[in-house]
Amino acid sequence: MKEYLCPACIIFKAEIAADAEKAAARAHAPEPTHKSTKRQSLGASVADAPAPTAVPEPRLPTPPPAPPPLKYVPEPPMIPNIPLAPPTTEAPHAGRRLLPPGQLEVVVSPRMRKVSTRMQEEGEAEGGNEMVAHHYHPHPPSIQTAPSPTTLFVPGTPPSSTSAISTLTPLLPTLTPTATTPQSLDKVRRAARAGFAKTFDAIFLEAVENPDPAVPVADGIDLKDPEAFADALEEELFAATAQKNGGEEVVAGAQYKSKFRTLQFNLNDKTNLRLRTRVLTGAVTLAALVRLPPEDLGNDDVRRAVEEVRRQSMYNAVKPKEEVGYIKKTHKGEVEVEAFNPRLDIVAD
Repeated sequence: MKEYLCPACIIFKAEIAADAEKAAARAHAPEPTHKSTKRQSLGASVADAPAPTAVPEPRLPTPPPAPPPLKYVPEPPMIPNIPLAPPTTEAPHAGRRLLPPGQLEVVVSPRMRKVSTRMQEEGEAEGGNEMVAHHYHPHPPSIQTAPSPTTLFVPGTPPSSTSAISTLTPLLPTLTPTATTPQSLDKVRRAARAGFAKTFDAIFLEAVENPDPAVPVADGIDLKDPEAFADALEEELFAATAQKNGGEEVVAGAQYKSKFRTLQFNLNDKTNLRLRTRVLTGAVTLAALVRLPPEDLGNDDVRRAVEEVRRQSMYNAVKPKEEVGYIKKTHKGEVEVEAFNPRLDIVAD
């Protein structure tokens, strides 16, 4: 007889069969290894492995011990190494003076020398000052000076001792006059004298070859010696235009050179007969010649041109201003507007 089961019974029966199969499969399967057993086997393998070799730690070098703190020790004073004078057989104070105690020596400084020079020049300009000339001796730069005196005081030496040297060294040098020679002049002045000599050589030669009775030569001029006349002119030029070079030295500066070029240009101008005639006849002295303005040194044409330029400049300076109209822009274009002149309007009224 065929068994009929409900669906629930069929599901329940299938679950029972599945559980039975799982139990049979579990019974025939090998026994599983426990976790603790695994850990024991792993520990045994680790224990059987060789122990690692210990690596020594690197050692740093031992720093040196700190030095003890320094103590301040003052340095001994330095004694200068002064070389000793070589031994000599002369007297210990030969060539120098000894003054008794309480006596002073007057030594003049370079500044005092300049003051004495200036005082003597002022005294000579006023007619002579015997006191200044007697008590002061000027010291120009070109004069040989004597060495400064040295005074020694030797302890224990009486004033009347025979070891004292009675030789006196002059405190101030004496004035030695020097003449102005071509060798003592500087390069600029020598060149100026040579230029003047060449110029007057040509002027005097023309005066000798072509004498003019209307132009008599002055008595003090020697036509055969132009160099002497050139030297005299240069001396006057230097006296009029020399400048001080910062100190007491007097040199030929820029003013000297400018005036020399002006004189040379006008004296070499053959058309400047007026200047040449004034020089030959003595109408103008050398001292006045070096002080003439440029317009008086030029020839007649140059002087007339200068006068015309001066007159035109004066006229332009006071030239009246012309009244002119002006242009105004409007909508009709540019419209010329006459200037307002109140005087014309008054006259018209």
